[in-house]
Amino acid sequence: MKKEVDQIPDLLFHMAQGFYDIAINCAYNVSKDTDITGFQRIAPGAVNMTFTAELLLKGLILLIEKKYPKGHSLKSLFEELSEIVRKQIEKMYKDYYEKDRHNKDLGAFKIVVAKENKEKDKKPHADNDTLEQLLTTHDKGFENWRYLHEINHEGYTYEIDFNSLNCFIKAVVDTINSQPNRQRLFLSKMT
Repeated sequence: MKKEVDQIPDLLFHMAQGFYDIAINCAYNVSKDTDITGFQRIAPGAVNMTFTAELLLKGLILLIEKKYPKGHSLKSLFEELSEIVRKQIEKMYKDYYEKDRHNKDLGAFKIVVAKENKEKDKKPHADNDTLEQLLTTHDKGFENWRYLHEINHEGYTYEIDFNSLNCFIKAVVDTINSQPNRQRLFLSKMT
């Protein structure tokens, strides 16, 4: 019988797969829809994709580091992993990114909401070719995108790069699958 602490990562991994199913289908279909439905899929896709990454990181921290992580910051969660594991994920991320960087099935989107007379953010999308840049861009993605409807006095700029974030998720899943005595995780295909 498994110890109680070993059950928690499995639960996180299974929940992450469910959120990923929703995320990948939203992300894949955003650019396929020619009406308002495409726009409506961006925030749910972003929330579910960043939450998937969060749950996978938390499960991996529990599994390897044997400590319970808190918070939604992808960057902080990633930093809780040992340097060896971080380097493993970073190498796999680079490999997936190089392989998938020209794949147009999953897009990148930037939402800018500015109050009248405020300077609009005209910077291009962040280039997520490094894991550091990806984690910086998407660090608070789960929190930001789920409150997209709340506009403060400054407005906001949020970005989501579904393709790069998917490369990160695949790298984390590969790292989880490389752990001994683990049931393999599989990610859904885009439909």
